[in-house]
Amino acid sequence: LYVFVSSVTGDNRVAFYSLLFTVFLWGPGAWYHSGFLNATSIGGVQSYPSISTTGFTLVSFVFVYKYLETQQIRWFVPVPLLLCYVVLTHPFTAVAGYGGVLALAASDVPKQTNGTYWIALSSLIIPVIAWFAWPWFDAWYLLFDGGGAINESNARMYSYPYIRALGALLAVPVIYGALRGRPRDPLALMFLVFLGTYLIGAITGIWSLGRIMPFLALVAHIA
Repeated sequence: LYVFVSSVTGDNRVAFYSLLFTVFLWGPGAWYHSGFLNATSIGGVQSYPSISTTGFTLVSFVFVYKYLETQQIRWFVPVPLLLCYVVLTHPFTAVAGYGGVLALAASDVPKQTNGTYWIALSSLIIPVIAWFAWPWFDAWYLLFDGGGAINESNARMYSYPYIRALGALLAVPVIYGALRGRPRDPLALMFLVFLGTYLIGAITGIWSLGRIMPFLALVAHIA
């Protein structure tokens, strides 16, 4: 988290407050569920696989950002491998991984060109192939099983989110201001992509997409 926040914001001090906010700055009845970094969940849920894949996803964001910033291919190489691990270990977190890479590639990270943009997007190809080709379980079914038990168990992600994530909502004016001053701000674009994914889940009834909420809140807390 420290490296990701420091890279995106350019300020080492922001990481401390981001961690403090993402642990405590929520609302009444904050989710008690794996994948959340809030004080309600972090001490009582299993850290594997959700929290471990969250860490790997944040590391992949750092590598993508560094690659876009420097155009040095060494930063790009680990990204497909990290995302493969995430998608084959916890497909719910992989959705945030894909969305985050897309947002960073579309941002105005210094020095990036059209070439680096497409190379960054290519980091998603191998994980997508792994998603469909992995023989030991159906990652696609796990995430998009329609009215199945797994999907229904994630419906709680849409239970009073405006109350449970009240603290994170305080960042909305900040993100709006960032977009006005810098339309391709990396954090603001990540927030919009994650929010869009969350809303698609609400509209389509694919409740598992709501598992992106921890990342949506994390980006809000960083902002």
